[in-house]
Formats: sequence, structure tokens, C-alpha cells
Amino acid sequence: MTVISDEIHCDLTSPGKEYIPFASVSESCRNHSITCMAPTKAFNPAGLQTAAVAVPNPNLRHKVWRGLNTDEVAEPNSFAVEAAVAAFTKGYYGKIVWKCQIS
Repeated sequence: MTVISDEIHCDLTSPGKEYIPFASVSESCRNHSITCMAPTKAFNPAGLQTAAVAVPNPNLRHKVWRGLNTDEVAEPNSFAVEAAVAAFTKGYYGKIVWKCQIS
């Protein structure tokens, strides 16, 4: 069985809590999972229409790649790519935690 794990909220955690991705639970979970994520929930770059799909298993990854590229849905604009990279690498997580702790 293949599990499609929608982890769009993965960057929103309570202070002191850790997020555990489905694919990290075991080697079996890793090899049978497709993880979908996007910066839109945690970092709010609304309207950029950008997301990411992580597929550790190379055979499954090839099938997903073919599916996404058949209709050319995997071609975001260059601004969306830069904004997604910035959100995931330089996001405001530290500021969000700080605000939650003083509220």
C-alpha cells in the first residue's frame, strides 16, 4: 500500500513540541510514502501556487514524476520557487514561537 501523506501543516507546531513526518517513522513507511507539503499554511505566501512532493523510493518517485509532468503541472513560476525556498529555509518560525510564548 502507498500512503499519500498531506503534511502541509508540518511547520505549525506548538512551542516545545516536535513534528514527526510519516516517512521518518520506519523504513517501511519511508519506502511506501509520498509526502506533500507547501509553504502556504505556515508562511502565507498566498497566491504563489507552489508546493513540493517528496518521494524517497526511486521507483515510486519516477511514477509520481511522470504523473506530475504529463500535464505540465509541475512548472511553477520563478518567483514562486524563490519564495518557497525562502519560506522553508528562512521562515518566521522563531518569531512565531516567541509570540506564542508571550501571549
